[in-house]
Amino acid sequence: MNVKYNSESFKEKILKCIAKNEVNNLEKFIYSFTDPDGSGRSGYSFGRSQFDVNHFGKARIWQMLTDLGLDHNQKRRVIENKKDIDDIQLLLKTSENKTIIDEFDREHIDESIQHVLNLKDMPNIHDDSAFAMLVDTHSQFRIDINGKTHQWLRWCNFEIGCVSAEDIMIFKTQNYDWGEKRPDDIERRYLNIRKIFKGM
Repeated sequence: MNVKYNSESFKEKILKCIAKNEVNNLEKFIYSFTDPDGSGRSGYSFGRSQFDVNHFGKARIWQMLTDLGLDHNQKRRVIENKKDIDDIQLLLKTSENKTIIDEFDREHIDESIQHVLNLKDMPNIHDDSAFAMLVDTHSQFRIDINGKTHQWLRWCNFEIGCVSAEDIMIFKTQNYDWGEKRPDDIERRYLNIRKIFKGM
């Protein structure tokens, strides 16, 4: 199983799922800093994975911005969610930085896949779309070891033995704040994954 989920073809499908779910495959959102809710609460995000500069991990984001060629002042402006960053936006659109952002996304997908594979006491995964749902969930919310999602998966292992993509969708709508607020978005992500993996 690990071999299949670590294959390049599987990772490319996961990358498509993340891009569809996060930015609807729109390049203008991948290679720019965007403020998803427009309020400044979330802060800027970028990439297919929508790396949130205020919540992804300060040290890591600082290094990512450094890798993209931002100087100290530019990094502070992005992290502080300053509005006038047109000069910085241009930096993200260079071919070199597009390649770097693509690599950030692939590294994130690799790490997310490995995180799910390393979770203990897991139930049988019904199919590839179910595994993709778990990776997408970790990418969006993070599946903490021994956290509520991991505990539910353990319960599935001992009580049911198997978990499907639909099971995961239902769990998220009932047990995540975002799922209770926007069950339509949880279902949208599920349907995107099902279409990419099953053509449905």
